[in-house]
Amino acid sequence: MKTELKKLETKNHETIAKLIFQEWKERGTPETLDWCKKYLQKGHSIEITKEQFFEIRKDNQLVGLVAAVIINHYLAELRDLVVLPEYRKSGIGKEVIPKVVEWCKENGAKKVHAQIYVPHFNWFLELGFKKEGELKDHFRKNEIVIEVAKEL
Repeated sequence: MKTELKKLETKNHETIAKLIFQEWKERGTPETLDWCKKYLQKGHSIEITKEQFFEIRKDNQLVGLVAAVIINHYLAELRDLVVLPEYRKSGIGKEVIPKVVEWCKENGAKKVHAQIYVPHFNWFLELGFKKEGELKDHFRKNEIVIEVAKEL
């Protein structure tokens, strides 16, 4: 028997939606069969149930940004923590991440995760995150990105 891989055809959405629904049901996720059908029609964008970009200000000056994305109402991802060079290593990240995590919790997330650089690892641990994995050569050769997460 030959194995093939081809683009999903619309005529097969119903069958595949049932397969996805059954798999996710066994894993305990709350999605319905109708949601699975919509997922196949509209794509991954429907998984994002809420997202927010936050300005980071110090003494009323805009010094950075951090974002949060809530996926399927229960998983949050922290993204894009960027700070002006002159404000780095000043503790701003440790100040704002708990506030963003609280926003995630208030908006229904049960767990929050982030992909972070090695220099940020220890202070994420101090904030209650745990290491869940590593991505090697993720953006650049020899660069390690650490996957961290925290139950809410």
